[in-house]
Amino acid sequence: MNRANRGLATLPHGTTRAIVPVLLLAFLVSAASHALAASIDLPERPDEDLPEKSPTASVFGRPLWIGGEVRSRGRYRKNFDLDNATRDDNLEVNNRLTLEALYSITPHVLLFLKGRAVYEPTFTLDTGARTDKKELLRREHWLFVGDILQSVLGPGYSLQIGRLKLSEGRRWWWRTRLDGVRFHYDRPHEHLELAATEELAPKSTETRFIKPEEEDIFRAFGHAGRIWKERQRLDFFFLYHFDHSHRYAIGEVVPKDHEDKSDATLLWLGGRASGEVDQGTLGGLFYFVDGAWAGGKETVFGFDHFDAAADRVSSRGNHHVSGFAFDARGTWATRAPARPALTLGYAFGSGDSNAKHGTDTGFRQTGVSSNRDRFLGVDVFRVYGELVRPDLSNLHIFTGALGCRILRSSSVELVYHFYRQAVPAPFLRDAKIPDPTGKSSLIGHEWDLVLGLGEWEPLELELINALFLAGRAYGSRSGNVAEGVFLKVAYEF
Repeated sequence: MNRANRGLATLPHGTTRAIVPVLLLAFLVSAASHALAASIDLPERPDEDLPEKSPTASVFGRPLWIGGEVRSRGRYRKNFDLDNATRDDNLEVNNRLTLEALYSITPHVLLFLKGRAVYEPTFTLDTGARTDKKELLRREHWLFVGDILQSVLGPGYSLQIGRLKLSEGRRWWWRTRLDGVRFHYDRPHEHLELAATEELAPKSTETRFIKPEEEDIFRAFGHAGRIWKERQRLDFFFLYHFDHSHRYAIGEVVPKDHEDKSDATLLWLGGRASGEVDQGTLGGLFYFVDGAWAGGKETVFGFDHFDAAADRVSSRGNHHVSGFAFDARGTWATRAPARPALTLGYAFGSGDSNAKHGTDTGFRQTGVSSNRDRFLGVDVFRVYGELVRPDLSNLHIFTGALGCRILRSSSVELVYHFYRQAVPAPFLRDAKIPDPTGKSSLIGHEWDLVLGLGEWEPLELELINALFLAGRAYGSRSGNVAEGVFLKVAYEF
């Protein structure tokens, strides 16, 4: 039972070079055109999107649904440091049990609870070392009240309070869970939501305190969507981020696990155009274009070693922020057998070309996005690469994908990404691969083979094989390959 609110709606190193030609010769990628078509529609309210299955029980004469998911995801990574002279293979096995309950107090008043238990052993294969991670997480717990102003303003006005899931369809602006309150306004061709959030308690048992990068951050979210023409939609977004945590003084001693390296007041503004263009017997074109600007002010702190448990604040600097980004993608879904589809995309986040003038012109994403979407296939995956997984900052990302539907409810797709920095720099914001040298802008290439099997609902299987080829930006490591294999098995009940 997936009850969270919907947004606007590896292998041995020696085998890599033998696999790549095979992948390039295969006709792969996404289909299932109904998946993206559904994302063009506006979201349903929680009280209009109840589970399809029968209630599990009746409490005080009202329905109660109880469900959840058991999931295991294995992640094998090879040569992620891009250094062929070292062996850093590791295997993570993320096992989780998610439980959730939805209670309908009245037809328009809902109570929802969702929690998760995680057990994740990680193995370093060359040394045999093992670490275990165990935690309990509070995912969501909220009260939704629909049509709160019906007697005054008519239907469509709703309120939600608690730990909320904030998600828009592409997850490019935000996909997160935060403590807060949200206001909804919904009409047949219009959707508006406004939210205010700030973490009130730790989200997991990993720590007894709110993590420094999440503490004392007030956020205001705004999202308006309108279907202005059949199968055509416009969305507008804003996010205000205000970090009102303690500002360190030079020389202050800070415990290592409480270090907060930056404080910022930032605003993101932008919009999206998306839709479907029917081409008759040639199929259909699905498209979107996102544009965003980020601006504000940031304070960055530097730290020096003090002792085993603490560091000393060694520097404090302020600068303004003003960057922009856009992301566009189109998918041509044919009506040929197996419904092959072609996807092309380009994303750009500005870089900081003149940092000495006190303004960082590099774009950065909101910090609460996940960059996960689907290309008409059955799987949602990381659209900027399963290995690199960068923030769209100081980057050009060119994407191409080919794919088709297989069996009844499954798809296979080959996705290619080319990465180039806008301004050569010795770092990649929030990326999973090492930082480049900063002497060249050519980061490299990634290929992801994504296989999704949905034939045995409620069982879901996903297999991703990914390769990253380092470019000239990695100097002596240029041409080296990082590899990954990711397997997910999930059962919903």
